[in-house]
Amino acid sequence: MILTLALSLAPQFSTGPQPVAPYGLPHTQPSAPISQGQGSGGPAVIEDFEAYVVGVGSAENIGSTFLDDTTITGTGQGPGLTLAGTFYSCTGGSLQWNGDTYFGLPTKTFLANSGDSTLYVGYAVPQASVGFGLHAFSGFADTATVEAYDTSGSLVDTVTVNVPGPATVPVTLTGPNIQRVIIRGTYSWSPIIDDHDFDGGTSCGLQLSVSGSCPGPMTFTVNGGAPGDPCKFGYAFGTGSFVIPSGPCAGTVTGLDGTATPVPGTFLFDGAGQVNQTFFVPPGACGAVYVQAINLADCCTSNVILIP
Repeated sequence: MILTLALSLAPQFSTGPQPVAPYGLPHTQPSAPISQGQGSGGPAVIEDFEAYVVGVGSAENIGSTFLDDTTITGTGQGPGLTLAGTFYSCTGGSLQWNGDTYFGLPTKTFLANSGDSTLYVGYAVPQASVGFGLHAFSGFADTATVEAYDTSGSLVDTVTVNVPGPATVPVTLTGPNIQRVIIRGTYSWSPIIDDHDFDGGTSCGLQLSVSGSCPGPMTFTVNGGAPGDPCKFGYAFGTGSFVIPSGPCAGTVTGLDGTATPVPGTFLFDGAGQVNQTFFVPPGACGAVYVQAINLADCCTSNVILIP
């Protein structure tokens, strides 16, 4: 499980001082892109990295090598610094947040000040398409290689582009079940990213919603299945990347954490491709329990919802 591996391989907080990038001398940049991606897509949400408080014209190492929406950084900011459904990590040094106008950058941006030029990005739900706006510090033109890997660890798309300076260089990667992206540059720090667009809920069209008042009977509606396909629900007390251990969808990465528990019963999509199922929700679940649905025919997972 990628999230577990990231947590075990890299400590959450950096262990020593790290100068804020950029530093050293700029490199000579090739004159043209080396390769291009496979196409474009339409992911659902955009992370713009505007939540962290950093001064205009400055940058800050956040004192952490792992960041998701639950992280409190080594500088004391968070949680809620990023959108749910994705995480960012590096193997050393610190993740770094850049303020507006820092070395010519147009808005707040993000990088891994890691010493090995690499930023890792992971997803709670496998993606069909992901995109980034890449930048470089003014005077430090870079060449970025961006690789997408699926749930089995196989490379499904790669892009290598020149990043001349602060102006945005858009990159999109596509492929089945993208679980992890690796972004590498030519300096000690990674290429700079902004406007990370990805599907925060589902990459295969299954949509979950809920109606009713908690506690009490609540109706969970799933849209997007084929008529007659079997559907199951699961719940947990947090979001994460729990992997289903057995059954027809063994190996599927969910958006729930390790407390994930299947709801008894299997329900069939009707002629309109919909499941409507009412459950009694106890008081302890209100505002505390997350729910996700899965189509057992194709192992497509829905968005994750928090019971209100």
